[in-house]
Amino acid sequence: MTSADTFLIDATFLLHTSHKAFLSAPLLVVDGEDHTFLFGVLRDILRLRRSLGIDRGLVVVAADAYHAAPTLNIQKIVSFLEAFGILVIHEPEHSVLDVCASVAPHITNFVTQNRSLFSLATDTRAVVLLRDGNEPEILTSPAVFSKLGIRIKAIPSFLALTEGSNPTVLTKRQAIALLERQQDRCIDSLVVDE
Repeated sequence: MTSADTFLIDATFLLHTSHKAFLSAPLLVVDGEDHTFLFGVLRDILRLRRSLGIDRGLVVVAADAYHAAPTLNIQKIVSFLEAFGILVIHEPEHSVLDVCASVAPHITNFVTQNRSLFSLATDTRAVVLLRDGNEPEILTSPAVFSKLGIRIKAIPSFLALTEGSNPTVLTKRQAIALLERQQDRCIDSLVVDE
C-alpha cells in the first residue's frame, strides 16, 4: 500500500465491536458524560491507521451501522469525526454497499468485515477484510476468485445462497455448482437466440 492509496473504512464493524466490548458500561466518564463508546471506536480507527499505513481516507456510516449500535452513539461518533476534520459519509438511509459503490472509482482500498463489498474489488482496488483476531486479508478481484471460486459479478448471488439462517444456506460447493449451472443456461440461451 502506498501513500497515494485512499482508504474507505466501513464503520459498521467498528461500531459493533465497541458496542459489544463495552456493553454500555460507563468506563470513561468526563463531566458526567460517558465517552466509553467513542473511545473504543477512535482507538480502533487509530489502530487501523497504524497497521494499514493509512495516510488518506474516509469513514462511511450507513444504514447497516444502525443495526450494530445505538443511534445516539452513532451520532456522537459522526459529530466527533467531523469536528476533527475526518471525512465522513453519513448515509443512514442507504446500505454500506450502495454508498461504497457510488464512491468506488475514487477508492483504492475498502476496509470492512462485510463480504458483500467483495463485489467492488478489481485488479487495482482491494477489499481489506478484517477478521476478529486475525491479520487483515487483502483481496483484489483475482484473490476473491481464488478464495471463493466465483467471478466478481456473482458475489451477490453467492452471498445470498451461502449466508443467512442455517436451514436456508447452501454450502460453498453447492452454491458454486448452482451458479455455474445458471451461467451455462444463460450461455445456452444466447447461442439459441443467435
